[in-house]
Amino acid sequence: MKTLKLNKSSVVFDQEAHTYHLDGVELSGVTGMLKQMLFADKYAGISDEVLAKAAQYGTSVHEGVELYETLGADDGSREVQNYRKLKELAGLNFEESEYLVSDNETIASSIDLVFTDHDGGIWLADIKTTYGGLDKEYLSWQLSVYAYLFEMANPDYKVKGLLGVWLRHDDCKMDYINRHPDAVVERLIQEYAQGLVCSLSKSGELPA
Repeated sequence: MKTLKLNKSSVVFDQEAHTYHLDGVELSGVTGMLKQMLFADKYAGISDEVLAKAAQYGTSVHEGVELYETLGADDGSREVQNYRKLKELAGLNFEESEYLVSDNETIASSIDLVFTDHDGGIWLADIKTTYGGLDKEYLSWQLSVYAYLFEMANPDYKVKGLLGVWLRHDDCKMDYINRHPDAVVERLIQEYAQGLVCSLSKSGELPA
């Protein structure tokens, strides 16, 4: 049973083109911002064919989890079964999937999953299906930006924690992800909006 009353964004998401628009202006996705500012070489050396196949698999897993949570439709896949197991072991209650957040100026994105725990604490989670497990360094940035935008959209709520959920065939894992301070996230977004070279390290350290 859902317990949160989250505000709805005015940003329009075009799923086919995977673009975000607000009042006719296109906003950047968080993934694109991170690629440009901090992770330009994340998929260097991997062929387009391999990336396309991985993206297709990732989309199918995301859709399976979303259908299970929103419609109660279990596709019987190993990934959905493992997702259910991980969520139950963590004692999490589903609240929203693909929850759209934005600063209404520069960036927008959809959070894979919003959970609450037994104490009412809010947890944001992102599903990954890539080979090799969770890239916690990347996830820390991605989910920190999500948390910042989530709290901007919902001032009465505070995010308790961030989670990476790895689902790949028979393998699965849920892990805690560190959150970067809001000041660091704000710096990243500002530099991106201004077209500047990122002054932050991947660890999130501010320049001296």
